Amino acid sequence: MAQRRKATPRDAATCQHCGAPGVDVHHIVPFRLFDDYVTANDLGNLVTLCKPCHRRADAEVQRAA
Repeated sequence: MAQRRKATPRDAATCQHCGAPGVDVHHIVPFRLFDDYVTANDLGNLVTLCKPCHRRADAEVQRAA
């Protein structure tokens, strides 16, 4: 939760894909691929997205799995 609170203002609460207002925080490399919580939630692995872009990003991850 603390990293989420850092990622959103870092990204100006804006979707980093389409530029719309964004409040969802997405793991660039999926959380499940990490051995530990701390590394998975590194600020460099988080990006702010709007809900539609977050759904698309999650769907792409699922297709790639």
